[in-house]
Amino acid sequence: MGSADYVTSIGISLVVGMLAVISAAPKLMETFEKKHILFYACLTGAIVSLIPYFAIESVITGLISLGLSFFTIGIMLNTSTSMFIDPIDYSEWKLSFMSTNLPRYPLGTITAPHQVTGIGFYYTSRPNTIVNITATFDLKFKAMPAHKSQFD
Repeated sequence: MGSADYVTSIGISLVVGMLAVISAAPKLMETFEKKHILFYACLTGAIVSLIPYFAIESVITGLISLGLSFFTIGIMLNTSTSMFIDPIDYSEWKLSFMSTNLPRYPLGTITAPHQVTGIGFYYTSRPNTIVNITATFDLKFKAMPAHKSQFD
């Protein structure tokens, strides 16, 4: 596999493996527990990585093992990312507070700015610099749950 002629074939096996993950991972996560999916994906990835050492040396065997290893790596990445995000979603739901510092109300109330009271622009003379645009809003929170502060 030391030839540059196989770069396209390796790229295609990568794409096929990752596309298979995109179609298979959601169904796997609905059917099985995520920790079991992660364990078996790691085990399968280890076995697939050993195939080229024990199989007959050929380009096709190498490409198939690459495609399968990309498939298992994709499942591991999707599952582990989902496992990291689940506790964050749970804490946002339980605490009614999102990690973006925006309150999440129990009734799902969406608040929108009532009117724009001012817009400011900041220009810079340096090229390739992002222009900051700031706006201040007069917010009216409608249908917000009643809340009394300790100072009322």
